[in-house]
Amino acid sequence: MSSIFSAPVLEADPKASPVLAADVCKKGRRVAVLRQREDGCVEFSYSPQLLAAETPPLAVATTLPVGTEVLEFPEGALPPYFAGLLPEGRRVAGPSCSVKSSPPSELGILLALGASVPGDVCLRPAGAPVLNAGRLASRQPFVIPENRRRFGWALNQIRHLEAARRMRCPVVDARAVRCGDGDRMLVIERFDSAPDGTRLAFEDGVQVLGLSPQAKYSPSAEELVLQLSRHCVAPQAALRTFYLQIVFAWIIGHGEMHARALGILERPGGGWGPAPITSAECSLLYGDESMALRVGGKAEGLTGRDFRAFAAEVGLPWKAARLADELALRAAATIRLGGLPAPAVSARTAVQELERRRRSLRSP
Repeated sequence: MSSIFSAPVLEADPKASPVLAADVCKKGRRVAVLRQREDGCVEFSYSPQLLAAETPPLAVATTLPVGTEVLEFPEGALPPYFAGLLPEGRRVAGPSCSVKSSPPSELGILLALGASVPGDVCLRPAGAPVLNAGRLASRQPFVIPENRRRFGWALNQIRHLEAARRMRCPVVDARAVRCGDGDRMLVIERFDSAPDGTRLAFEDGVQVLGLSPQAKYSPSAEELVLQLSRHCVAPQAALRTFYLQIVFAWIIGHGEMHARALGILERPGGGWGPAPITSAECSLLYGDESMALRVGGKAEGLTGRDFRAFAAEVGLPWKAARLADELALRAAATIRLGGLPAPAVSARTAVQELERRRRSLRSP
C-alpha cells in the first residue's frame, strides 16, 4: 500500500544545482541523506555525526542497516524501501505534476509527498527544519480511487474487510466515499501511529524483501511469510497471522493479495508485529481466478492440501494451521456477495468457486 494524497508543490530554484539532496528523518530525527548526483546516480548514507554519537541512529529500514558505507543506486533509482513509498501506476501523475522540476525524479516526488507516506520515515529538503518531532501533524487518511475496470471495488473491499474483523486480527478502519463524478473512493484511516500520535515504522512485504514495487507478484507465499515473521517479536504468532491472512484471501477469492498487501508494523512498545489487513476483496467477480502469491509454486487450481503443505513448509504446527483454517472459514461464511455490483453470471460462478475452495479447506 502507498500514500496517494495530492502532494504539496515544491518551488525549485531555477538557479539551483542539478544535484538534488534530501534529509531522511526517522521519528523526527535527521539520520541520513539521499542525494542524486549530476550523473543521475542516487546515494544513500547515514549521518557521520550521528554514527559517532553515543546514541547511534535507528536503522531507516530493515534493508538499510546502520553503517558507514555509501550505497549507490544507478540511473535515478531509489533504494527499494524508498521506492516502496511512491504511489503506484497512474497515481504517480498527481505528485509528479506538483514537483516543479523537469523531468521530476523519484526523489523529487518523495520530497513532494513529505510526511503523507506511511511509516515513521519522511524526506525533507536538505537543511530544512524537521517538523512535528516524529508525530503525525494530521491524521489525513489514505485515499485510493476506485478502479473503473472493477466496478463496485470499494464496496467489495468494505464488505470483505468487515468480515476479516471476525478473525480477531488487526484490520484497518475503512469506508467507501462517493465522489462528485459518481465514482467511489476507498478511504483508509491511518494505522501507522500510536494513540499519542507518535509515528510507527511500517514496511510492506516488497520493502522487507528489498524488491522494487513492480516485483510485488514475484515472491512465493512461503518466502514472504518466512521473511516477514523473522522480523517480528513473536515469530511463531506472526507466522500464524500471515498464514491466516493468505488462507482467508484464498477462500474469499482475493486474487490481489500480493506482497505489498502484507507487511509489518512497529508495535507501540517496540519491535515488529504483523501489520493490519489493508485489502480484502472478491476478485473472482472480475474474472480473476488466480492468486497473486504462489502457494507451493501454484497460482491456480489450489486445494486444501496445498495449504496444509504450505503450513508445514513454513513450520506452522498442524493444529495451529487447522484452527486458523476454521477461523477463516467462519469469517468468510458471513460474507454475502448479493448486492455487490457484478454481472449475475460472474456472481454465480464466483459463489461456485468459493464453495469448492471452502469444501477443500475443510477436508481432512
